Amino acid sequence: MKKAMLLMIGLALSMIFIGCTPGEQTTASELSVTERVQALQNPYMIMLFITEDATTSVGINFELPTNSDGYVEYRLLGNLEFVRLSATKKATTVGSNLVYLYEKKISNLLPDSIYEYRIGGGNDLYESNTYQFKTAQTNETETVFMLLSDPQGSDSIDYMTYANNVIRISEQAQKNVDFVMFTGDVVNDDDSRSQWNLLFKYSSIFSYNIPVAATAGNHETGSIFESQVQNIELDGYYNLPNNGPTYNDFDELENDQRTSTFDQGKTYSFDYGYGHFVAIDTELFYGDTGINGVVDEENIALFNSWLVADLGANADKWIIVYLHRGPYALTYDSYNVRQRLTPIFDQYGVDLVISGHDHRYSRAVISQGTMIDFTTADTYLNGNISLILDGDFTRNFNDYSSGLGVTYFVGNSSGTKFYGDTAEPEMAVTYLYYGENAVIPFFTVTETAIEVVSYLIEKSGNTAIFPDSISILESFIIRK
Repeated sequence: MKKAMLLMIGLALSMIFIGCTPGEQTTASELSVTERVQALQNPYMIMLFITEDATTSVGINFELPTNSDGYVEYRLLGNLEFVRLSATKKATTVGSNLVYLYEKKISNLLPDSIYEYRIGGGNDLYESNTYQFKTAQTNETETVFMLLSDPQGSDSIDYMTYANNVIRISEQAQKNVDFVMFTGDVVNDDDSRSQWNLLFKYSSIFSYNIPVAATAGNHETGSIFESQVQNIELDGYYNLPNNGPTYNDFDELENDQRTSTFDQGKTYSFDYGYGHFVAIDTELFYGDTGINGVVDEENIALFNSWLVADLGANADKWIIVYLHRGPYALTYDSYNVRQRLTPIFDQYGVDLVISGHDHRYSRAVISQGTMIDFTTADTYLNGNISLILDGDFTRNFNDYSSGLGVTYFVGNSSGTKFYGDTAEPEMAVTYLYYGENAVIPFFTVTETAIEVVSYLIEKSGNTAIFPDSISILESFIIRK
């Protein structure tokens, strides 16, 4: 049953329904990709979000035009009556606008089941179309997620290009995706309502039907020395688990404006199939002079206690950490992240760390601060790979054991912003691709392996509509 749902729940996208009720469906196969992108609408800024238990619950976030009560209605597919639940209002200042955002977690659902839902409010003045989602199986044997690093657009062309990239690569990959992962920087300016609106509009190719797992980037957070950090726009637009660490007031750094609830919904964990996923808000490690500065040690200690307990309780699963600022960065040196997190990752058996922020793609396996050498690899047509050719051992970069160390994976932009080869890499990595082309990876997690296939969409320009080619940049398997 798991993979049997219509591809409006998956991401092959040839059957995505665009802005229609079930009785008025127009299939995307009847439209060109350009027409499908142009037809995207998300007037209520709806997005589904991952929860601690995707077998029995889902998170929903949405916006209403006025200050009114909001609700979510849902029903098991085939049932006639909707169940109505009141949603929690989160009035959020975005730039100079007060935006009325709402969240609700629907619980007590049946595993491996299709549900219909809609949102509304204002004494039924507002009501969305009806959409569908599917809960996870209790004994999930295979989990597939898609990584969208740093969409970070500034205008409609940027986000239309991002949607175009997702559609074209998804059609090439032909994967049924269980959830979508953002590793931060989904907008360029945190206080730009138009950018948030564009993100939700052009993410509606999946956000109505597939939950999102995300963490915060520096472009959604702002300065810890400005009061805006107490009311981050991301908190209004997202609805993610609140099972992360509990902090005290941030009072060790002069003029630090963060409150004890600053990190809620940004550092958290959840299980999906054989994977245990941990989101870490790397803005926690921002110090008095930046990411390399003096930090609030009391709250870092509270974070460490939470992380150690969380990882230690899940040693029998694949442990996949995702964050924005990677420990082994190619463009920025995230010293605090590297120094404070990687020893814990080593000690507690983290298998894979996924990051963004660099706008360049890289991969390396590192143990105790030392990069692991490989002697053989697939043929790489793009990028630079460094192998040991005269070693007295054999180790394949595309098929290796998780016991070698932690795999550090940095995603290239899924949108239009790239750094190319203008900056020198800060860290040594085994593989580096700095081409200015979107890369979208798909991760498949089973009991014995994590398989990754990264698709490259090459174009004549960042915002070009038609690709010159779509190919596999690289693929690899990590085995237990």
